[in-house]
Amino acid sequence: MTDLSETLVDARQLLNQKFYYQSLRKVDNALNDDPDAAPLWELRGLIHRGLTNLSGALSSIETAMTLAPLSSEGSCLLAECYVALDKPDLAYQVADNLWKKKGLDNSSRLSLAAIFNQLGFVNRAVLLCRKAICHDPAESQAYYDLSVFLGRGGHPLHIVESVARRAIDLDPENVYFRVGLAATLHRAHRSRRAYELIQSFGQSEIRQIRCGCCLKQIIEIFEQTGDFENVQTCEEQLNHLNGIDHNRKEND
Repeated sequence: MTDLSETLVDARQLLNQKFYYQSLRKVDNALNDDPDAAPLWELRGLIHRGLTNLSGALSSIETAMTLAPLSSEGSCLLAECYVALDKPDLAYQVADNLWKKKGLDNSSRLSLAAIFNQLGFVNRAVLLCRKAICHDPAESQAYYDLSVFLGRGGHPLHIVESVARRAIDLDPENVYFRVGLAATLHRAHRSRRAYELIQSFGQSEIRQIRCGCCLKQIIEIFEQTGDFENVQTCEEQLNHLNGIDHNRKEND
């Protein structure tokens, strides 16, 4: 294995473990020695995405594309940045090129589906999820994403719920699948069924939730069903996340 390959593997592992700054240091050190290594710039973009620094992600990925064609993952990131930075026409151009590309892996299919959903092309998002499921029938994320896009496309609640429950069956430990479906049912005034999905939650499950909006949604469900112990746990987690966000802003 070459030094570049080793660096990419090591930095990717750090990224997957959410050690963003350690991964970034490793990539930047390698770029000092080889500033024209497109894969390093592409990975640098992914790291900045993890740090929610989309301007940094875009700068890195645009540098990468001046040096070599982007991978499917890199192209998805480029389109994602364009969407987030309110450049929908550019995002669509990149996404449409990927749409026409054969042999996408499931990770790229699901990323592209999310981009098309944001751009308003829900039918394409649905089709990409279906392709991912055909490629791997055990792909729980594909089922969950499909349920979201079916809901946005106006499909009946019982179909949306059935698909989401398939995702939960495949990955019962995924708290976000349960929270997402519970929120959907709650909005449809099916609060008892919503609560049944999350009534087994304790501190361990709630501490896994890193999304403030998700916590606010299940707080409503717990309040409506009188589960005030979990309301308190959710509020504590929400305050914890707000404190992390405040400290991050002070350090920026």
